[in-house]
Amino acid sequence: MILRIYIQVILGVLLPRFSLHAAPNRNIDKLLNDSLEFTIQVAHNKVSAFAEILVDHNTLLVVVSEKDARIQETEQQLTDRGIFVESKKFNDSITNLRIISAHPFSSAKLEKHANKIKVNATLQSAFSFLQNHLKNPLPRSVPSVFLEKRFKEAEKLLVSGLYRQARDSFLEFTKVYETSAWARLRLADLAVLEGNLLASCEYYAAIAKEFGVRTAGLFSQLRLHMLQCEESQSLVDFSYLLARTQTLDGQVGQYLWQELLWSMEFANSPEDMDLILRPSEVDGEGRAIVRVIPEEVRQKLSARIFRQAQEPWQKLGVFYRYRFYFDRHWEQKDIFLQVAEKLQELDLLSDGISLLKILIKNKTKSKALWDKRRGDANAHALLATLAENNGNQKLAQSIRSYYPDLFGYLRKSHVQHDPEEKVKTLRDSVRELEEKITTMRDTVNVYGANEKGKI
Repeated sequence: MILRIYIQVILGVLLPRFSLHAAPNRNIDKLLNDSLEFTIQVAHNKVSAFAEILVDHNTLLVVVSEKDARIQETEQQLTDRGIFVESKKFNDSITNLRIISAHPFSSAKLEKHANKIKVNATLQSAFSFLQNHLKNPLPRSVPSVFLEKRFKEAEKLLVSGLYRQARDSFLEFTKVYETSAWARLRLADLAVLEGNLLASCEYYAAIAKEFGVRTAGLFSQLRLHMLQCEESQSLVDFSYLLARTQTLDGQVGQYLWQELLWSMEFANSPEDMDLILRPSEVDGEGRAIVRVIPEEVRQKLSARIFRQAQEPWQKLGVFYRYRFYFDRHWEQKDIFLQVAEKLQELDLLSDGISLLKILIKNKTKSKALWDKRRGDANAHALLATLAENNGNQKLAQSIRSYYPDLFGYLRKSHVQHDPEEKVKTLRDSVRELEEKITTMRDTVNVYGANEKGKI
């Protein structure tokens, strides 16, 4: 009981003090998207395999109908690329592989070759993601209609790929006070589009220093933080940046807010994600928050921070801290099942039983390849194990009675019983009851006839 309270309350409250052991960040990888290829070894070629990018975008789930399926590449080879793998087997017939990356997956496909399954995935680079995004026009706060028209023309040159002409135009605008900040920001963006990472970091840093909390300065801080430039460590306070953008109104404020939400695609720091997920009505200075985090972002980040935690106590700390989001999560069943398995590892059986009962009662259609990997059967089998280990033989026996009839097989590794004992199905129980009723009816009829004869 004390251990349960410790995990649920203490770890849940103090989670931000811990640095969750996620896949290590690489130095912005390459300037272009990074391809990831690995091979899953299987025993024969008559296996089925499915892959799905989960809602957090940093997890690729691969389900293989083979108990001994394994990744050929060594753990060190994957770790060097910022990847770690979680493997779970079910019923001696299914292997679930979770490939978790520090960067989001943009696509994934499977190719079967004899006794091998090749997984071809694409990891989205923050730099290339920003390159595509920067071609969208920036908002303008230029008072002169004439200057605004000329500024639009310069942006058209940039979007068209005429970088030299665009640079000349923006350099002219840096000499005009009203457009100086936006023009310098666009010159820094131009360095990104030309593939010059070091120069773009230096430009953004210079703008952030000079313009500070002005809009161009906030944009530059956001770019520095997203690209994880070295300068961001001394120039960017993400908690202030978040609070500031949540209280800005107007068209430019709305655009800056959308930029921040867009950058959350690459958020992988537990501290940053905690700031986003923490509900609040006022910022640090007591100003009312006028912008609310969309549900889609909350779903993405809550799943990401949960799956990047590797140790059981870390996952439980994340789960209880953000329980409000997980109770209505799109992948609730998958997350609840993982939490129940971690509770089993820590011998918190009662909590695991309660959680699995909630999972089983949820009849909504689940994501994360739930049906392909027989998630309901897995949950029932785990519930039987927890109940049996917790001394609740009645619940365990009831699951044994109806489980095979519902799913057609029994998970041997979870439900242990005497091998000589015949597992009674629901159909067997009904047949046995019908036989007893027939016997009782015959007995009553015979007894009634004898009595009548005596009379």
